[in-house]
This record gives sequence, structure tokens and C-alpha cells, in this order.
Amino acid sequence: MINQDSFNKVIRIGRSPENDCCLLKEDDKQLVSRQHSVIYINGKDVSIEDLNSANGTYVNGFRIEKKVLHPKDTVRIANKYALNMKNIFGCIPGFNTDECDDYSLEFETLRNVWDRYETQKAKIIKKSQNKQQWGKTCLVSIPILGFIVIARIFKWNEWYFPFYIGLNTLLTSVAFFLIRDKKKSEQLKKLEIDFRKIYRCPRCGYQLRENWDLHHDQHNCPSCKAIWMKPVEPEF
Repeated sequence: MINQDSFNKVIRIGRSPENDCCLLKEDDKQLVSRQHSVIYINGKDVSIEDLNSANGTYVNGFRIEKKVLHPKDTVRIANKYALNMKNIFGCIPGFNTDECDDYSLEFETLRNVWDRYETQKAKIIKKSQNKQQWGKTCLVSIPILGFIVIARIFKWNEWYFPFYIGLNTLLTSVAFFLIRDKKKSEQLKKLEIDFRKIYRCPRCGYQLRENWDLHHDQHNCPSCKAIWMKPVEPEF
């Protein structure tokens, strides 16, 4: 049996057929350099080095020269071709490749993102409702009070009462359309945009749209199959 700590392997990546991983595409031959990058596996440690390629090697979206790799990193050659981390770390004897797919801890942090979004959304709506109610009350009450004062001064008869009811209804309707909080719409729109930017699968960026609990119960990402929730082992 091979000792994991003493295991060594070099994986060369590039356009040349001599490489261990040959990326040769007819439509973009110049995108990948002949000798583009190399991966070093020394025991449990894995690193990648860019060989001064024209279009670079990217780890988690950042262009690098040399970097230690982890099972959950995203590596792209020329920022286009993604490497299969499961295959790379699977070269290490005894390595559990499930670690490459387990994003349960990262997904758990999205619970706070969802809860914070719902809380802020409720606050914006409630504040707007209170503001609208106060505005409607002022818009309706002031003219009505003025009407009552004028009626007493000029001693208007009781037949003006239907006019009072009609005026109240009219002003209420006008208030409903006039007292609208445009700021609420802007705040909700901005909150939604910011929320959607981060409420995504931590591995592939798949957009999440439902309650966190609903996605959690799916166990896996429908796009990249990353593990969102580990299966619970039954106790006997």
C-alpha cells in the first residue's frame, strides 16, 4: 500500500500533446499555451504553478503565479477550462473525494443571509405602511375638521351630512393614490439586488430563489450537485 505522506506526482497541463492533461481545441488553439501550468502533489499537499502562460491560470477567479490548492477551489486554465478537483485530489492514496463536493458548512452561512433579508424586508414594508397611514390620516382629517368648523360658524343645516360623507370618501380615495412611498420601492429593489448577488450556491453560483429551508431539504445543488446537507447517519 502506498503511503499517503510519501506520494508524489506531477501533472503537466497545456496545449502540447506531451502534457499529462492536453487542452487542444481547434477553435481556440492560442488560448492555452503549449506548456501552460503544472500541478505538484507532494503527500497531502497540492499546488499549482503557472508557467508564464499568455492567458494565465486562475484560482477562485484570481490570476495566480503559484498557489496551494484545496479540494473546494475552482481552477480554470486561461480562465475558461475548469479542472476537475475531484480527479486531481483523487490521485492521493486514501483521499476522500467527497470533501470536494461537501459545501454543507458554506451553505449553512446562507441561512443568516436569508433571515437578514426577510427581517430587513419586513422592516421596510412596516415603516412604509406606518408612513402611509399617517399621511392618509392627515390628508383626510384636516379638511374634515375644517368643514366641521365652517359648518358651525355658518350654521349649516343637517342636509349637509351626506355631503360630509361624500367628501370623506373622496378624500380617502385621493389619499390612497397620492400617499405612496416611492422610497419603499427603491429600498426593496436595492435590497433584492444585493440579496441575489450572495444568495447562491457556494460552489457554482446557482441562483437560489426559495426559502433557505426548502433549498436545504434538497440536499444537493441541482446544477453542480454540490452537497448542501450531509445525510444524517441513523443511530442504533
